[in-house]
Amino acid sequence: MKNPPNAPLKRGDFFLNTNQKFNKFNFKKYTSIFLTPLLLLLIFSYQSIKTAKIGHPTSDLAANMLLVDKIYQHGYLLFGNYSRFDFNHPGPFSYYLFFLFEHVFKLFDFTRWQSWILTTILRNGCLISIASLLFSKYLKTENSSTKSIFNSLIFQLIFIGLLNTDLISIWPPHFLITTFLVFVLAITLYWRDNDFLWLVMLSGLILIGDYVTQGPIILPVISRPRTYESRDKQNMCDRLFKYNAVTVHHLYC
Repeated sequence: MKNPPNAPLKRGDFFLNTNQKFNKFNFKKYTSIFLTPLLLLLIFSYQSIKTAKIGHPTSDLAANMLLVDKIYQHGYLLFGNYSRFDFNHPGPFSYYLFFLFEHVFKLFDFTRWQSWILTTILRNGCLISIASLLFSKYLKTENSSTKSIFNSLIFQLIFIGLLNTDLISIWPPHFLITTFLVFVLAITLYWRDNDFLWLVMLSGLILIGDYVTQGPIILPVISRPRTYESRDKQNMCDRLFKYNAVTVHHLYC
């Protein structure tokens, strides 16, 4: 039995509802949605991957690779990338991700530099795919296979076309772009449909895990009381979507 819109979730309801949604999700239908951004990003990064085969990292990249060396040496890392003002940003999430995929891509004879580029492509490609599916749901076209795929692919092409090489950049602030995009769309759908709370929390934790300074930006949005009337949900959701779109633009600039 489905809970009323504003009723508190009972124990086990969250996991039951989530499992039911995953069982209904047709993964084969969305193969093209997940492959398209990966292929586009690989095309954009072809020359970089080729250079990384014989080149050596320098500057920020080399300094950040030294942070992953600390994981090899000590087994843990408690801070993130360095700043030119002689301190390290708090937030080591991405470096654990690079550490993990260095082992994976090493099996295929990729250099360390190449593995960092490919890890960035894999991460951003998957997040763009998820964001495009959320955008399709925001437009309420997810029940139509053709419209859903069409809207998702258009979203991907525009987003990748606008940012292109920034999405294959290994500069740490660029790691936030696609994660914040998923967060914005997930929180918008959560406020409208009382859904995707798990994705809001996951993307929020990744943002904070990359830069703890993201906490003051995202925590007030998550914790805001949801006591508005049902008839006002769509208008509020539309305002939130526009506000967050402007926020993303300014953060990126």
